[in-house]
Amino acid sequence: MPTSGTGRFTRKHWVILVLSLIPLAALPWTVDYWPGQDDPNHLALTHIVQQFNEPGSPFPDYFTVNRDLSPYKLYYFLLIFLSRFMEIDAANRVVVSTVILGLPLVMLFWLRRFAPDRQTHVFLVCLLATTLLPLIGFHAYMLSLIFGIAALAMASGKPDAEGLRQPAGWGGLLAASVLLFIGAIAHPVAPVIIGAILFFIEAPGRKLVPWLRLAVVGTPAVILLGATSLASPPNDNLAAFAPNFPGILPNIRVLLSNVIAFDRTEFLIRLPVLIALLSAGILALRGIGIRGQGRDQCLARVFVVMLVALFTLPNFPALNFLPERFAFLALLIAAMLPLPSWIARRPRALLGFTLVASLTLFFVQHRAAKSLSSEVAKVVEAGQDLPRGTKVLPLMFGSPEHGDKINPLRHAWGHLVLEKDIVTPYLFANSSGFTIAGGGWRPVTYRDPFGPDNMLYMQEGLPDTMVKYERFISESALRLMKELILETMASYDRAILVLPPEDFVEEAMESMETVRRVDKVWVLKPRGDSTPDAEPEDEP
Repeated sequence: MPTSGTGRFTRKHWVILVLSLIPLAALPWTVDYWPGQDDPNHLALTHIVQQFNEPGSPFPDYFTVNRDLSPYKLYYFLLIFLSRFMEIDAANRVVVSTVILGLPLVMLFWLRRFAPDRQTHVFLVCLLATTLLPLIGFHAYMLSLIFGIAALAMASGKPDAEGLRQPAGWGGLLAASVLLFIGAIAHPVAPVIIGAILFFIEAPGRKLVPWLRLAVVGTPAVILLGATSLASPPNDNLAAFAPNFPGILPNIRVLLSNVIAFDRTEFLIRLPVLIALLSAGILALRGIGIRGQGRDQCLARVFVVMLVALFTLPNFPALNFLPERFAFLALLIAAMLPLPSWIARRPRALLGFTLVASLTLFFVQHRAAKSLSSEVAKVVEAGQDLPRGTKVLPLMFGSPEHGDKINPLRHAWGHLVLEKDIVTPYLFANSSGFTIAGGGWRPVTYRDPFGPDNMLYMQEGLPDTMVKYERFISESALRLMKELILETMASYDRAILVLPPEDFVEEAMESMETVRRVDKVWVLKPRGDSTPDAEPEDEP
């Protein structure tokens, strides 16, 4: 049977929590190139904003910059502010460490307010701080989620002695409104999910006061999202909104593999956490139920909603990893519920396990991150001969050895935007015709469709898809894919091929020539191209 809690949060608990979080937060600082999948792309956008008005910058020819108050901007504002005092890459590492620290701490804040007898459950959340979503590069989403959970803590009220939830005061609701508004500046999706969670906690029914309370919390964020949605340009690429229903078995895999970032060994380390949280959720549904206004009924209700969303809502190319977002939230909500008795009766074992597991995770993830960092370094080294301001087509044909969910080679070329001011079609910049654009809310916008017309149909993942599913693709379709890629390559100043098949390189050499090769990374240019390569820079 589940038990209510595992006791007060004492000085000893704080010491164990700090000792557990320090190695995890230090992880981004232990490698040369932090191997977050989306990080280099975000750094590239920030670099474009910073260098846009500099003399000789190539970026005004291809982009426009906007600094308005809209979703996604908080993360870039932070990077731009921090980069006044440090390099952009270091500023990004500060944000990554902040996300790793912020998630457990904001969950502890919610536990202290909503379930003070379960504050020690934060040690389970601590071990989720370096899983897929926090490390893949979804920093805008994670910042928004942290502010959203803080808003939930302020808005959901404290329970009385009998466990019945007491409504928060109007001061708490106003504070929640400000926090949710800041969350909306960080990302558009997390505030919507947080608002839905608050709705199912409040369960307003036909009563007017609960609806007023929800309106106080949500109205500023709704106004921001609504106004910026109406002002953003329409996305003409309907493929960005094509639904994909993964099915029950794939979504079960999502739920389980969500605790993996760089290495599958992480799953074994976090398996006890996964068992504990899923057991807490299942036992709560069986023993507590979802009806009523008690705090556990409210939490069990939200846990069910997250699971239903995980298994029923489709995924979209324009909003990728949607099932992973609900799976992650389901685990966080489960950490608020009563733990099974076999855990709750052993609080010292929980503390010891957290400390040992966090140190083990650090060594496992550091080893994998170091290997992945060396792979990213090869892409950066291969691009050192690129002329400044070159139009480059980066093509990624595979994943590194440790890449399971996170593939740091997908946007590794972003470091070359910082070093060589190159421009590519795969930036997270706004565009009406490109899937990975970002809904019109990014700080950078393409002036015109980038590259040739067929670029609109050749998405970033096509080379990887062609290799991964080659045996399932007909010979004629495979031939068409290759021709499309080769034709597009020839229309750019340079092409970067990452882990390409040998036969593809041989075909490419019929119309291209090698500029530089580093291991399995090739930089090619069209034959007859007279653009001089970059002069080697003097050693400091």
